[in-house]
Amino acid sequence: MKFSYHKWKHAGINIFLTLTTVLINLAFAGLLYLSSRWAVAHSFGVIQWLQLPLWAEMLIGLLLLDLIGAYLIHYLEHRVRWMWRFHIIHHSDPHVDATTANRHHPVESVFRAVFRTRMDKLNDSWHIIILLKVMLYLLG
Repeated sequence: MKFSYHKWKHAGINIFLTLTTVLINLAFAGLLYLSSRWAVAHSFGVIQWLQLPLWAEMLIGLLLLDLIGAYLIHYLEHRVRWMWRFHIIHHSDPHVDATTANRHHPVESVFRAVFRTRMDKLNDSWHIIILLKVMLYLLG
């Protein structure tokens, strides 16, 4: 039995899915930034209730954004059947390699972007936290 693995064909599919994720994230980055500006301008969100130094607000903001805007949506994608049907693309790569981490269905990317944008208002994240998080996400 011969194992046939077409590295570039496999990578091409994953790179295509990665590019769609990047494009969707870039499209939502502006919305995420505007959402953050609105939350700060209207003193809306968890961080506004706390009187902490700037470094602590930034750290808590980044942790909350990651917990709520990344982990929670990922958890839901594993638990909600119709969301799992999009997320399974990430878990169904027949040849796991470096390109697998960014293998996401475009609809899943929209779920995540919308969720991050909505959760940002609750978090009241500073603009720099949003930009940092978006850059970290885009870099993988």
